Amino acid sequence: MTPRRFRFAALGAAMLLVGACSSGTSSSTTTGEASTTTEAMVTSTSSAPTTSTTTMLDTTTTTLSSTTTSLPPFPSAESQLEHGGESWAVYLAVAGDFADPALDEAAATAQSYGFFAGATDINCDQGAAEAVGVAPGGSEAVVGVYFDSELDANQFVVAIEARGHEVVGVGLVQTFCLD
Repeated sequence: MTPRRFRFAALGAAMLLVGACSSGTSSSTTTGEASTTTEAMVTSTSSAPTTSTTTMLDTTTTTLSSTTTSLPPFPSAESQLEHGGESWAVYLAVAGDFADPALDEAAATAQSYGFFAGATDINCDQGAAEAVGVAPGGSEAVVGVYFDSELDANQFVVAIEARGHEVVGVGLVQTFCLD
């Protein structure tokens, strides 16, 4: 093919492409909640100085919104325990033996959220056995977090369970073994 024929073949191919792009047919699909449209200019110029074509193309960008859910907050304060005083207890673990690792795990969980917790004899909290569903007078150990009000105890339950932790019982107890 001679350079002259090659030039006319290239010019013909370019004109076919430009003609296809400038057919006036356009479509766009929008999904999601927000979209923006940007126009871009495409210019095709052949080597012959007399042929130049400009075509407008539409580009659609879609932005999907995402929502984040926040976890419920923890109550702000724990109860100051007093020997013989009443508090609302939220029990995170109960075990038949003080050496059970579930007790340490429960205490560490409470502490990781800023609450004091440690294993104690279930008989030190009068009402604890009923709250966790064991027979009174047993030898179990419990890990509890204590609050002044039922509202704060329930708020703690909602917050800790929303974070994937288990609560084994909640109840109004009278605390002993603090001296």
